[in-house]
Formats: sequence, C-alpha cells, structure tokens
Amino acid sequence: MALLQRELTVTLGAYVLAGIPIAALLLAGRMSPLYAVPRGYLVRWWSRFALVIVAFAVLMSAAGLAA
Repeated sequence: MALLQRELTVTLGAYVLAGIPIAALLLAGRMSPLYAVPRGYLVRWWSRFALVIVAFAVLMSAAGLAA
C-alpha cells in the first residue's frame, strides 16, 4: 500500500508541477495571439513534462539523492 501511495503522490505532483509552465503558456496565449498555442499541443506537452519529472524523480531515487 505504501508503494502505491508513493507512486500516486509522485504522479500527481508531477502533473501539478508540469501544469505551471503550461498554465503560463495558456495565459500568455490569452493575452496575446502571438503566444497562442493550440490546446492539443498544450495537453501533449503537459503529459510529456510530467513524464520527464517522474523519470527524473525515479533516477534521483535510484541514485540515492532523494529523501
């Protein structure tokens, strides 16, 4: 049960952290058409950023750098 809870925490945290730059891009796109990005791209980038964050967390944990 503890492993499942950790996995869910890491995944949820990764999506929240990945949502910060995506939200900034969305806000910038609403303020100026110059920065407008289609929502399909933003959703894909959000998932890819979250995947990178999870992979980085796993690598840090495997290296013994995470608490």
